[in-house]
Amino acid sequence: MDESAKCGFLSGDRLPTISASPGLTDDPEDANPPSKAAVRKQDRLWWIFLSITAGVFFLSVVAFILSFSPSSSVPSRLCKNPTVRREWRTLDRSEKLAYIEAARCLTESPSTRRSETTIHDDFVFLHSRIGNYSHNAAPFLPWHRYFIHLYEQALHKHCNYSGVLPYWNWSLDWEDLSKSPVWDNETGFGGSGSGAESVANGRCVLDGPFAGAQAAYYEGNYHPHCLSRGFLADEVIRRVGRLTVQPAILNRVFEEQDYYDFLLKVEQASHLTIPYIVQGDFSKVTAPNDPVFFLHHGQVDRVWWIWQQRHHRDGNPLGGYDGISRNNSTVSAHITDMLDFDGFASDVSVDDVMDTQTGILCYQYDELL
Repeated sequence: MDESAKCGFLSGDRLPTISASPGLTDDPEDANPPSKAAVRKQDRLWWIFLSITAGVFFLSVVAFILSFSPSSSVPSRLCKNPTVRREWRTLDRSEKLAYIEAARCLTESPSTRRSETTIHDDFVFLHSRIGNYSHNAAPFLPWHRYFIHLYEQALHKHCNYSGVLPYWNWSLDWEDLSKSPVWDNETGFGGSGSGAESVANGRCVLDGPFAGAQAAYYEGNYHPHCLSRGFLADEVIRRVGRLTVQPAILNRVFEEQDYYDFLLKVEQASHLTIPYIVQGDFSKVTAPNDPVFFLHHGQVDRVWWIWQQRHHRDGNPLGGYDGISRNNSTVSAHITDMLDFDGFASDVSVDDVMDTQTGILCYQYDELL
């Protein structure tokens, strides 16, 4: 039996017709009035026909929609070959020098947005103008996630860098953050300032690959000056590291169940530790003047990434998103909120960057701990 017969349909191209009751003719004047039973039978047949037709139409619409929807098990935007971001000390000498050279290149590549400034300065200005609004608010982590992604893209595009953005796992250096290999004069970014007094309790950096580097912006304003650092006293650095970035402290932060509670503990403790001990440019909203900023925020992003892996939730495998929508706001944040990049790059939604392997982003970190 064919499918049309199974459904009570007649074969052929035409819709099925409903037979007239006995005695029903084309001429109403000649027709005998149909019985109530015949009318009820006719009504039932029409209802059956309409129900089947509506069901077929509904299933067709669902099939059409699903044909354009991504599979929940294999998202259409899922990247196929994610890059792996590695900790600074795991890079060999040549990899470190290649990254340093690319970072230096951006500090020398002319900006297309303002004369007498560089592409690196553009990132500093963007962070001071827009990024600061995300602090102490829900967008802090997703905004900076995309910000450092844009920086990595700039290294590739403008400086022919073929590597991946590294990160600095400061929890490995908690006993003395000032002795981390990121401050090495040859295979790092130089140490504390030792030259003339500069901005924010710092001095001009005279050692390492960024010795004598110039910055265009300070506290959101055009204010040319030398790259400034002013490490705090050794005992203060050791005490702060012990209180904020040692592994045992971070493990307690990872136990937070709510996204916003987790964010505030990260931002107000380990995230602020490095600007506090380094002083100088790093301690202001123009913190990206210091190239170590991007390795530091690579680690902040990694901490969030680890928390996301540990806090899968039903219906929200990336650990959730809540809090206020921007600094000093009372408006609740939502995952569909747009992240503002002030024309520097296309705005993206929070949802676009919640997952580091969506296609917009395509990376992971080398270690979970």
